[in-house]
Amino acid sequence: MDFESKFQGCRDPITELFNEEFFLARLDLAYERHKRRIDFYYAVITVEFQVETHPSGQSDPDSILALLREIASRLKKNIRPTDAAARLSGWKFVTLHEDLRRPEEVELIVKRLTEKLSLPYETCGTPRQMRFKIGSAVLTPSCQKSIDVLHAAQAAGTEHAALKNR
Repeated sequence: MDFESKFQGCRDPITELFNEEFFLARLDLAYERHKRRIDFYYAVITVEFQVETHPSGQSDPDSILALLREIASRLKKNIRPTDAAARLSGWKFVTLHEDLRRPEEVELIVKRLTEKLSLPYETCGTPRQMRFKIGSAVLTPSCQKSIDVLHAAQAAGTEHAALKNR
């Protein structure tokens, strides 16, 4: 298998973000790193979108693809190059932020992502109404497995709405 094939196997074909399998492997590595270094903090941020359907009840596939790609672009542009962004499934996205200097840093990241993801969305010339739920969690001593941080972030989600185009 050549490099390009391996690289594509780690990516979501629509958004080009990491896929769930690769993200969970990165999460496991972060957890192992934390076990060796007590001062190694990492956080997980989850974002789940709710897209209002077109008034006709149907959505244009090109519009849906463009919207997914726009979300992915906003996520990638607003995290550090060493962090990881992934599309878990459908409208569920997640980011991994490793090597935080202190656990409180995640609050600043959530604020920045919320601000950028709340900007108006427009696909194929049509404004889209979007709601999203964003949650975050930092590894704590109560986490027994790497996946516990992901579950904590999902449980901590709060709802937001994207701003309307004017």
